[in-house]
Amino acid sequence: MNAPAHPLDDHFRQRWRSFTATWGGLRLFSEQLPALADQLDEQIIEEMKKRAWNINLAIAVLRGNNEEAQRLLKDTSQKGKLKEISPYWPLFDPLRNEAWFKNWFRGSHAQLPRRRQKRKN
Repeated sequence: MNAPAHPLDDHFRQRWRSFTATWGGLRLFSEQLPALADQLDEQIIEEMKKRAWNINLAIAVLRGNNEEAQRLLKDTSQKGKLKEISPYWPLFDPLRNEAWFKNWFRGSHAQLPRRRQKRKN
């Protein structure tokens, strides 16, 4: 004779099925994790390459290499990315009065943008 099923048996079966499904999903994910990590690393490297011009521009300005800074700003302007940077970046203080510098930012912004006001606390 079969004994009547206890209500906890159904509860346990449901929990066991849920556990095994979760376990299987985690195993599948853990097998795919290295490939996903490699993809993410490639995306991060590509983003860093896209922003390398910012770093190179900063290095050129800090070293006083105005010709290199001008070349990088020209390349940036031709790519349409000049609006991504502010002419009031403190690093540009030595260049701000240069005619070529003003012309680059007037060309990209139609006029030299006004400096943003600092918030008063």
